[in-house]
Amino acid sequence: MIADSPSHPGAPSASTPPDDLYRSLTDAVVDPLIVVDEQQCIVLFNRAAERVFGYESAAVVGRDLNLLLPDRYRQSHPDRVRDFGRLNSEQQRRPSWARPRVEGRRSDGSIFPAEVSLSALEVDGRMLMVAELRDVTARVEMEQALEASERRFRATFENSPVAMVLISHQGNFITGNNSFYEQTGYGSDDLAGRWLGNIVQKEDRAALSESLGPIVAGDADSARVEVRYQRKDGAVRVIDLSVATTGESGTDSRYMIGQATDVTSRIETQERLEEMIRSKDELIASISHELRTPLTALVGFAQLIQEDESGLDPKERSEMIELIVSESVDLTNIVDDLLVAARAEIGALTVACVATDLHAQIAQILEMWNRPNIAPIQTIGRSARVWGDPARVRQVLRNLVSNAIRHGGAPITIEVLEREGMGVAAVSDRGKEISADDQARIFEPYERAHQVEGLTASMGLGLSISRALASLMDGSLEYHHTDGMNVFELRLPLAESAD
Repeated sequence: MIADSPSHPGAPSASTPPDDLYRSLTDAVVDPLIVVDEQQCIVLFNRAAERVFGYESAAVVGRDLNLLLPDRYRQSHPDRVRDFGRLNSEQQRRPSWARPRVEGRRSDGSIFPAEVSLSALEVDGRMLMVAELRDVTARVEMEQALEASERRFRATFENSPVAMVLISHQGNFITGNNSFYEQTGYGSDDLAGRWLGNIVQKEDRAALSESLGPIVAGDADSARVEVRYQRKDGAVRVIDLSVATTGESGTDSRYMIGQATDVTSRIETQERLEEMIRSKDELIASISHELRTPLTALVGFAQLIQEDESGLDPKERSEMIELIVSESVDLTNIVDDLLVAARAEIGALTVACVATDLHAQIAQILEMWNRPNIAPIQTIGRSARVWGDPARVRQVLRNLVSNAIRHGGAPITIEVLEREGMGVAAVSDRGKEISADDQARIFEPYERAHQVEGLTASMGLGLSISRALASLMDGSLEYHHTDGMNVFELRLPLAESAD
């Protein structure tokens, strides 16, 4: 009992019961306050406890502490409380005010998280345990929401198909996702703590530093830069790197998150398109020149023949007519190639295959090359009947011979043979060997290899449309270099095999 002290200005009056004073004091405590005796019976339950647990004090005082505990705590928790009281009694000291996380059960059966501070108190030889609780439901919900957010971020980060990387505010590698490691070929151990610029090509490191500089200085929140970096296997890729800063400026928690998109294919496609545009510009110039040459001859000779006073004798007139025919054929061939190329681009190119004699088709196309300024072209081998469109076979052979004249060198031969169920027409010349890089490129539209001086530049369509025509006739067109000779082989199914 507390003795009355009338001289103390704050002392209660003699008429104030001490129990009422204790009750007033405990009810003034903001957090739930619960006192139990050695038998785990509740002896005090303040107003904050009533609010949190949903019980009135009269309904719980004298009842077992298990009333306020979830089922899984009912056996272990009383033992811990007794151990706590015993420790306090033996050591004659009050344990520290730790706040372990526990759970309480409300009157409606709902469970809530709480932190508890325990202390032991001896009153009139009676050991009491005092528990001060704090409902941390809001904090736990916030922590759980934060953990869920972090899990979502981690899952999004790790499983994103876009390569992502976390780097420190100084630009040093922290971690990357699976796509980033696949993109670079490096593992986390290879990059840990390294400056991101270490895997960037030396020529692009200045651009990277310049882009990240404003972020490091706190003058910008994001940056974007296109750089080249070298994979662990040595391959060079072009990366569109977008970087954004997170965290508060000037704090240790600030770092940068980057998205790295591999744009190598886009860059290569763009360069290819630019090259095609240049090639088409050259094609237009070449077409203009090639059309102008026969047209000029046609117009000139036709005008001379037309003039009555030209003084041409019959032989000269006949020679001019032959030249008009020859130039007309050249002009027709140019237009034919252009039409085939246009139809091939829109998928409208067709062929009509019949049994065709290769020697007969070769003889027809050689007639147009029987000119004084062109070395004789030799045909060797026995004839072969193949399955093909005669007009298209002649077009392919004409383009191969034209290619040999323009880009190769004498002697030029056409060998006909049979091989593995295919009829083969092999056009050979002693021109400069085509490099490995150019061997695939020369079969692309608008591409041209080396050019023989003194001849008009080609349009770069002959080999492309010839391969397309060969494929439509179930054949092929291939190049190889043998015994110092460039050889283009047209292979078509033998007519007997096709039957």
